[in-house]
Amino acid sequence: MRIAVQGCCHGELDRIYDTILNIQKKHGLKTDLLLICGDFQTIRNESDLSVMACPPKFKLLGTFYKYYSGERVAPVPTIFVGGNHEASNYLMELFHGGWVAPNIYYLGTAGVINFGPLRIGGVSGIYKPQHYEYGFFERQPLNEPDSRTIYHVRKYTIQKLSLIRRPIDIFLSHDWPRGIAFHGNTRKLTEEKVFLAQDIHSGQLGSPPSEMLLKKLKPSYWFAAHLHVKFAALYKHRQPELEENPEEIVLDDTINDEDDQNGESESTKKLDISEKKSDIRKPKYTKFLSLDKCIPHRDFLQIIDVPTEKDDQGPYDFKYDEEWLAIIRATDKFLTFDRRQKEMPVSDDLLRAVDEEIKWVQENVKTLNIPLEFRETAPCWDEKKKETIDYLTPHVNPQTVSLCNLISLPNKINANGIVTSNPAIEFKTITDYSKYDIPKSKKIEECDRVEESDLVEENDQSKDKGDEMNVNEEDVTKHEHDDHQDENEEEYHEEVRSLNGSEHTDNDLSSSELPLV
Repeated sequence: MRIAVQGCCHGELDRIYDTILNIQKKHGLKTDLLLICGDFQTIRNESDLSVMACPPKFKLLGTFYKYYSGERVAPVPTIFVGGNHEASNYLMELFHGGWVAPNIYYLGTAGVINFGPLRIGGVSGIYKPQHYEYGFFERQPLNEPDSRTIYHVRKYTIQKLSLIRRPIDIFLSHDWPRGIAFHGNTRKLTEEKVFLAQDIHSGQLGSPPSEMLLKKLKPSYWFAAHLHVKFAALYKHRQPELEENPEEIVLDDTINDEDDQNGESESTKKLDISEKKSDIRKPKYTKFLSLDKCIPHRDFLQIIDVPTEKDDQGPYDFKYDEEWLAIIRATDKFLTFDRRQKEMPVSDDLLRAVDEEIKWVQENVKTLNIPLEFRETAPCWDEKKKETIDYLTPHVNPQTVSLCNLISLPNKINANGIVTSNPAIEFKTITDYSKYDIPKSKKIEECDRVEESDLVEENDQSKDKGDEMNVNEEDVTKHEHDDHQDENEEEYHEEVRSLNGSEHTDNDLSSSELPLV
């Protein structure tokens, strides 16, 4: 299956799809799926834009609203996770995941779905230790402080993901797993992003919870973004017989691969997993790739051929994941909307509960097909209207209600919000550019350079043989404005100030003062 992987989106859907189309035209490569690793920016209107956490100069409407309204149709099935610059009020409607627009699927705060033969999981947001233990306390309409905390990863979310036992093919996150910088070309990384060097070498760069998930889930691929740099790594997993059984996530500041605690619980050892797949499903290593944001002269997109068991050409269906539905049911009683998160049982008790819920899903869920229906909730941006309208009142999303009904749970997400009366829009999840109207104001340039990927096999210093390709600067149309220089360091400091509640200027912060990103 041919998959396009995008780093940060920053609302540039038009340019991303145009780039994929350009590759298809020049090289005859049809992309089956697009994965986007956060900062997607599902901005439907000015109200969404007003609560997006980012510096004012980066608050741009983007192009997502065209796909939300139906003005344009996503030509490639798209799956994404959230980052730290999002229209979080809209994403909260789809806490468990769902279609943000036809053919564009959000994995939710965390989620696992199946796209054809591939099992794809992910976690949205970034890690901040001060809020990790909290429940989902933010309330809509979001005020300024809540708009800057709602995207912080919570322990509840990570504990749900840690219950996954069946193999994961691809995992998406926005920030990096802690310590991954030491499993690739660290020297090149620190030369490109000098301001990250001290955090890398002090073990503060990246997410400790994601580090735990990397070691436990052992996905074949892990894709991320956030730091606006291309970085590939090969993470070698320890053999199961050498591993121990962790009872909790230890969030310390020490990176020591010799202390890798990636074991299985007793429940896991007793579980006869029927999904014993090919070697891709049980890798000895994980291929990690982080990419840049979508602007010219940057490594923002990569095309990868992911081997699958079935020799088919698609189209591929979106399906709910049986195990993940069981995990949602087993943990729903602990979902908390206060600062004080409800205590969850030890992992073995939860795993036994998940086993019971898997049986329930098998007996009661008649189909795992994700309905190909989408409904608008809040109104879309209208260029003809000059006035700003407040659309921040929370909405009940029909997709969330439908999922909860499917697995016999009460809907707790925006339960008292506005119920939409908009009609359902049906669509197909296929790669189809025939209805994709490229704006006349844009010119698709010829692709002058397509490089082989640097995601290499273990101990293989040669490039892969054309299976994986990197798309670089000539594949993207020029920006209509030229103020997008390398703002990553400034954004990094801006995020630090928002996390600390500091009023320091950029020059007041040295890298030694930077907390975890």
